[in-house]
Amino acid sequence: LPRRADADMRERPHTNGSDKPQTAFLNKVGVSRVAVGASRQGVIDMNAATRNEAAALDAPTVSFKLNGRDVTGRASENLLEIAKREGVEIAHLCYKQGLEQVGTCRACVVEIGGERVLAPSCCRAPTAGMVVTTDSERAVKSQKLVLELLLADMPQTLFTRHNEVDEWAAKLGVGKPRFEARAKVAQD
Repeated sequence: LPRRADADMRERPHTNGSDKPQTAFLNKVGVSRVAVGASRQGVIDMNAATRNEAAALDAPTVSFKLNGRDVTGRASENLLEIAKREGVEIAHLCYKQGLEQVGTCRACVVEIGGERVLAPSCCRAPTAGMVVTTDSERAVKSQKLVLELLLADMPQTLFTRHNEVDEWAAKLGVGKPRFEARAKVAQD
């Protein structure tokens, strides 16, 4: 079926019989508006969720403790998203909403009750009864160390200042790195 330009589709929002377009509810829950198709009579606009978005909306809610407070979140969310919604700030560098959650920077590690190692909050989903501590001495010390090591490896030139690493380091009170920068690798 032929599709019309996106600008044409925005001119006529589809309504569900009420005065408000259907996009109002879906925008609140973070579902994007997509054009589903077109017919010879005109363009059909719909609000649709992708399979992943629909699965996220259908995910069960779980209750757990976050820094001693009882919180509730969907099982499809990660701890970083829930913490942000609850007003708890956790340093993070590699996590961006909409991209794959990999946890490679380790700047967002948190302590989870009963677990030996710190867990990256960006790729960890909550479970019922979980006890998460973002501000424990162990978690904050690890977050600071990650940022300090990254700062040590960054050149001190003006164009690299005021980036995400600098901003999180300032928020966590990381000063001048104790470590020497790595030796530059010779080019081939």
